[in-house]
Formats: sequence, C-alpha cells, structure tokens
Amino acid sequence: MLKHNIHPGAKQKERIRALERMVVSAMASGNANTALNQHAGPDTQEVVRSKEASINLRPSASGVNVGPANAPEFSILFSFANEELVKCLRVMAREGFGFRNLVKYGLIGLGYAMEPSLFDHALLIPTKRWIELVKSNYGGLDMKQVVSCGVRILSQLKNPPEWPSLDSYKAPCPNPSTRNITLTTMSIISAQLLNMQHLNITPVLMLDEDAQSLYCLSNVWDSGTEGVPNDENGSLRHISPDLRPVVAQRTLPHHPYIDLIPWPSFRSNVIQATSVDPPTIDEDDLCLDLSNGGIRCWGSTMGSMHGRGEGVPWDSRSWEAMPWFLEKWQLLTGGEDSEISRTSAWWRSMQGMN
Repeated sequence: MLKHNIHPGAKQKERIRALERMVVSAMASGNANTALNQHAGPDTQEVVRSKEASINLRPSASGVNVGPANAPEFSILFSFANEELVKCLRVMAREGFGFRNLVKYGLIGLGYAMEPSLFDHALLIPTKRWIELVKSNYGGLDMKQVVSCGVRILSQLKNPPEWPSLDSYKAPCPNPSTRNITLTTMSIISAQLLNMQHLNITPVLMLDEDAQSLYCLSNVWDSGTEGVPNDENGSLRHISPDLRPVVAQRTLPHHPYIDLIPWPSFRSNVIQATSVDPPTIDEDDLCLDLSNGGIRCWGSTMGSMHGRGEGVPWDSRSWEAMPWFLEKWQLLTGGEDSEISRTSAWWRSMQGMN
C-alpha cells in the first residue's frame, strides 16, 4: 500500500534559518549590501533576538488601536520601483515565501524577532486579522513600514537571474522501493509564475497595477454557443481546461492576476464582484489573503493522486483552500458543496486533518 508523506523540508528549514541569521548579521553590522549578498552556511552564528515580544494570539490584547487606518493594502507592493520589486519576488519564489515572510523580514530589519507561534498563526486566520495580532504584539508598529522594510531587505538578497520556467519545473521522481508518495507544496508566487508562462502573461504586465487581462475582448467579440465568445482561430486550445478563460474573463475588464487561479467559477465570481459599482468585495483584502497562504498548490511524485491533481499548478485539483478562506470568501468559492471545498477537504484528509 502506498503511503502519503508530507515532505518536512528539513533542508529548506535550515536554509531559511541561515537566511534569517544572514539578515540579522547584516542589520547589526550596518553593511547590508555586503552581508546580504553573501551565502550563509549552517555554522553561521545564532540569531540575537532584540526587542523580542511577548506573544498573545488574541487581537487587541494590548489595547493598541489596530484599526484599518494603519493596515497595509496589497497595493503597497506597487509603490516600489519595478526592479526592486522584481528582485524581491524572485527571492520569494525561490524560497517559497508569502506575505507573512515580508512581515517577518521587515520586523527583523526593524530590530524585532517574530515568534514561530505568531508566524504560524498567519496560516490559520484571515490576513488582516493576523496583521492586527502582529501590530498589537509589537506595540502598534506602523505595518506599512514593516512591509516596506521587508521588501527592501529581500530585494537586497542574492536573487535568481531569471524567473522559474516551465522547462525547469519537474516533479520529483518517486522511490519505488519505499512505495511512498511525497507531497510538496508550492508557494502562491511560484505557482502563479508558472501559470503566467502557461498563459503567456509577462511579469511586466502582472506588476502593472492598472494592467488589463489580455483575454478580455470587451465589446469586440462575437457570441458563440451559450453566450461564450467564439475562439475561431483556436488561440485558447493550448490552455489547460482549468485555466481556459470563461465568459466573464472574455467580456469584463479585470487585472490578469485573476486569470492565474485555476478555478473557473472562482475567477468568474471575482470578476463579477469587482465589476459592479460599488464592488461587492474588497479586492485588496482578497489579494492579501491569496498571497498569505489562503490557498496553496500541492504536487506529488506520482502525478495524479486518485484523480486529485496532476502535480501541476494549472490543474484545479492540485489546489487547496484553507478553511478560514473558504468560510470568509464562500460567495466566491461556492460554499461547502462546491468542488473547491471538496478538493480542499480531500487535501486536508491527506494531511490527517478533519
């Protein structure tokens, strides 16, 4: 009988610890550009935790005002120079980072250390609630400043010269002798980068806050069967079925990040919700949740897992939505009876969760 192992990623954990030590060393020496571009080994000195907080996982426990006025919006990422943001995102893609890592490294850069319990809690609750926890536990820090510091620190690290490519993406080979299937997760950034290449969307377009999807034909389309725009030249046939543009994508203007999520009904619901005036959802809030572990992509060494995903990010069955994400955004995911919810429940069962 085949066993399903959730790969612990010991080497990755040690790499992250070394990265943290490198950043702290750079901040302490005041020579960030030199120290941050050096490779850190396992024998690097232990992190000296300064201004360490006493962690409380209940919002507003310290009495600090944690209202939305000081909460960073997702659009803050578009305020950086393109080159700086690209460098940061390349590091995040390589290391499997999400929004919580930006906050973590921003805190390090400001002389704080994030406790593992608070860092892990980011995956259990909506992002804005987690931001409230961080702010209340660190004396009301300006979270916009924290995120900005995180971007600048990661952009100074030695980063890959190019984005991950479809050609370089290879699932690990199974080990027939152990009869194990190793499950691994892919960060939202890495998964979206691969889906961008699948859809011929460039990073330049994606990083433009005002960009419009290439697949929206607006008013210059002819209606096909059942109201679906015609694809007479077959330009969409190369696209995986789960990423193939739906009616809303072809008819309503939207940012191309929506095109990268391989849940057709979800894409349609997001576009419709943001196309009305006023929008029925907070799109910045949604983007924060997507970038902070609200959804994740799974792969396996055996390809399809009993029909649940081919181990690639353009297959909807490879994706899991967190319980809090499903509850908060049920108008977009379709509720507990949706395919998104059923697939997510299956992935949780693979991890021994209810």
